Amino acid sequence: MDGMHCIGKIKVKSDKGTLDLDVTNTVTQLFEEIVAHEGIDGIFANASPIEGGQTWILSNAGAITQKYVQYRDNADSGFQITVYLLNLQDSEKNGLNSKSNVLPVYTSALNAIDDSKIVGYATVKVAATKTKEGYLIPLEGETLVSHRRHGLQWKWEPGVLSGSFNAICVGVNVLNDRNIYNGITLMRSVENNNKLLGENNENGYFMIPGVKSEDGGTVWTEDNEILLGGVKINDYNKSRFVFNLETGERKSINSDDVRYDLTLQRPIDYLQAHIGDYYICYNSGTKDIKTKESKTSIVQGNYYDSVFELDGYIYSAYSFSTYTHEMTLYAYNKETLSRESEHDKTITIPSTFERPRIFKYNENYLLTDSYYYFDSISDNKGSIYDKGKSIVFSNLDDIENSIIEIIPAVQALNFAFINNKPYFFTSDYSNRSQNTHTDASIGVYYYNDPSSYSQQVYKNGLKYTTEGMYGNLFSFKTFDSQQQIPEGEGVKLQYYYTFEQ
Repeated sequence: MDGMHCIGKIKVKSDKGTLDLDVTNTVTQLFEEIVAHEGIDGIFANASPIEGGQTWILSNAGAITQKYVQYRDNADSGFQITVYLLNLQDSEKNGLNSKSNVLPVYTSALNAIDDSKIVGYATVKVAATKTKEGYLIPLEGETLVSHRRHGLQWKWEPGVLSGSFNAICVGVNVLNDRNIYNGITLMRSVENNNKLLGENNENGYFMIPGVKSEDGGTVWTEDNEILLGGVKINDYNKSRFVFNLETGERKSINSDDVRYDLTLQRPIDYLQAHIGDYYICYNSGTKDIKTKESKTSIVQGNYYDSVFELDGYIYSAYSFSTYTHEMTLYAYNKETLSRESEHDKTITIPSTFERPRIFKYNENYLLTDSYYYFDSISDNKGSIYDKGKSIVFSNLDDIENSIIEIIPAVQALNFAFINNKPYFFTSDYSNRSQNTHTDASIGVYYYNDPSSYSQQVYKNGLKYTTEGMYGNLFSFKTFDSQQQIPEGEGVKLQYYYTFEQ
């Protein structure tokens, strides 16, 4: 495969051939990463309920196919491959490049879908029920019979589409009011747990980068390091390894090292943060602030635990109302750590976030939902992606109208910058679905058959992702001139990927 790379192709043809396009599109770096890790069938063709065009790999163990993404028959929720016919401003078209990872379908405020941009769309549904919607049809031509082509094909009936378009994008379905920030994330596991050896302890315990001891004299982690636990019953949450996230170097910690046997936390359970010399960790019902001179406990939130610095104060999330979406922040003097209630703040969290955590993100802020869960399992319409999303915003007093970046599908249970590059940490997904399980070795459940669901074991240790490894835009094609949709003609669109030198 030396010199081979993924190429995307688009064929659009109206019933009478008035509209006839056969063009190459730009594949994003995100999609190339997905292909490298999962293969095109794993993330694209297998999302289709139509078997034609899928590749089955046979081995002595039988037929294997990567049913990683979830297909929901006629469902509006969850992860679905979607094609968009768009009418974009020149600035939006010119802003697209191979590093783009977010679909250009949002309003300028990035808090809603701009329906005026969307000329037509189609998911993997086999029947259209909504305005501008097409539907999936079987593949045709060489794409159906070639092992090197992997794609899908859609159709819009006459009269469904009107006007013209100047861009075609393929990505994830975000035309869903429950999660307009839908997407996909490549999480990298760094845990040492080995389930084949029966090491089924709770895992995902770690210490964030850039932490010093209480007196400031000992560096527990450098700015690019994390501490990881062991694998035995009594040391899985005690520091046993130091791991460099930039180089991948992993070293055992000797028992005479001052970093040996430090108690670690899981991001899914407890938040960790540091502000200057402060190292803050939620633990045993309190949030401990450790400084060079003192150790003081301040109030703890719940799943909304957040802590950050603003205007010389440390703000800690104290409460969150799911009814009003108001979060109360308690203020503490940065120097004395004393409560200064006159500086408390109440902020409004966007209604699309249900388990909010807030982090400092350079000069801005990061807002994330703090877990994944199944929205529903009774009707095969659930999705573990429904609550995975983060945004970067600039104004705590007006989050909804100060969004400056969308980070689709990223669940940031802990967050850190390493050499000005964002790292999002998460861990164990067990007991985070409606279908809970008492065995900590069982992770999230996902659909492996459109007609039923089954429990699948996920390795559930510490994971991280970083820029370029998340998003909802797979590929795009822009046109210099408007592509007119012929009145009264239906339209077919075939989208496929292949490998070329």
